[in-house]
Amino acid sequence: MAFHEKMAWFTLISFTVTYAIYFGIAAPAVEFGRNNMLDIVWTFGPVAAVHGLISGIGSAAIAIAARRDARNMADERDHAIDRKATTVAYYIMLTGMILVGVAGPFTLPPYKIVNLSLAVIVICQIVHDALVIHGYRRGSHG
Repeated sequence: MAFHEKMAWFTLISFTVTYAIYFGIAAPAVEFGRNNMLDIVWTFGPVAAVHGLISGIGSAAIAIAARRDARNMADERDHAIDRKATTVAYYIMLTGMILVGVAGPFTLPPYKIVNLSLAVIVICQIVHDALVIHGYRRGSHG
């Protein structure tokens, strides 16, 4: 398995698990800051901090375990796979942010706009990683 594919798997799993906990358990428990917008900081902040720790430790562990692969520069195939995944994720983010940022203020309270924006970012990263994995599994970049 290519180093970049390993990193995509790790990122996909860590994002999915961490933010499923936030959006599934933590955020609904305080109704996304209905009474106080700082509730979002107190619920999202610790989850993001834990995700940062998991990402840092996990990335370092993968890099140490695959030292030789980690030192290799990304080649044309790696760049092509990432470029395609980034393009799709960008258009999803653009569409999501337009819906949330343009239509949201007319129909949604502020706490939902903030959290839907966060959800769009998380979804885009998950889509990006899934497409990178698919690119490596497919066996080509064309």
